[in-house]
Amino acid sequence: MTDTNLMRISGLPAPSVYRNMLAVMLSFLMTLLSGISPGHGADYREPTILGSSLPTPSGSLADVKGLIGEKPPSTQLSITRHVMAFEMMAFNFSYKGEVYPFDHLRKRNSPVSYVITGERVGRTYRAVKPMMQMMTILSGVPSRRVLPVKVANFVIFSGPSPKTGSRDYCVGAPDIFEADGVIRRAALQAGPDVGAFDDCIRGQLSRSLGLSHHQDILPASLFWPTDRPGTPATPVFTTFTWSDAVLLRTLYDERLKPGMHRDVAMPLVRVIIAELLAELNR
Repeated sequence: MTDTNLMRISGLPAPSVYRNMLAVMLSFLMTLLSGISPGHGADYREPTILGSSLPTPSGSLADVKGLIGEKPPSTQLSITRHVMAFEMMAFNFSYKGEVYPFDHLRKRNSPVSYVITGERVGRTYRAVKPMMQMMTILSGVPSRRVLPVKVANFVIFSGPSPKTGSRDYCVGAPDIFEADGVIRRAALQAGPDVGAFDDCIRGQLSRSLGLSHHQDILPASLFWPTDRPGTPATPVFTTFTWSDAVLLRTLYDERLKPGMHRDVAMPLVRVIIAELLAELNR
C-alpha cells in the first residue's frame, strides 16, 4: 500500500512526518510502563538492517484447537481483506486514539519471559495465561511466566497509573532495541478498575509480538475496535478467531524478517495469507 493510501486509512500524513513524534511518545510511554530512564537504550528509529526470524511454526493452522468463529474463505476478496487488516495492524501504532504509521516490521525472535506485578495478580494471570498459550501456538514464540522482574522481557502491571494515579486506563507498547526491528522487551499496564479488564488485557497482549494497532476490516476478530464511536456493532470475542490466527501466523512466517520495509513485506504477506486461507479450506 502506498503512503497516499495509508494516509487515507489513518487520516495522517506520510510516516516520515510523524517519526520524531512517535519516537518521543514511545520513549515516554516505555518510561511510564517499565521505569526505564530516558536514554536507557530504547530505540524507535526506523530499522536499518534485517533481523533474524524464528522458523515458521510447523503445525498446520487448520489443526489448531480453541480458535472461534467461522473459518474465512479463500476467495480473492477474503485474501485482500486479510492483507489490508494485516497492514493496518503491523505498520501502525495507536495511542490515545491517535494512529502513528511506520515503515518496517517489528517482531520477536526469542522467547517471551513475562512477569505479572501490582494488584490483583491472580485475576491478571487468569486473563493472560490462555492468550499467551494461544499466541505461542500461533506464532511459534515460546513464552513462560517468571517471577523476578529483572529476568522478564515483558512486564505486565495492574495498578494505579504512576503518572496520574488513575485506576481506569489501559496501555501497552513494545520497546525496540538496536536497528533490526526485533522486539526485545515490552510492557502492558492496566488500571485495576478499567472497564472490561479482560478485554483490555487481551487487546494489548498482541502488541508484545508486533501487532500494534486494531483493525476495522475484519469484524470477526479480537482486534475489531468495538469501543470506537461510529464503528458498527459486532460480537465481542474473548479469544483468537480464525482470522486473527491467520494474521498472527502471517507475521511469524519466517519469510517476513524484522526490519523488513513495508514495500518489500506486503507482496510476501499476500502470498502467505493466500497459502494460509487455502490451507484452512482444503
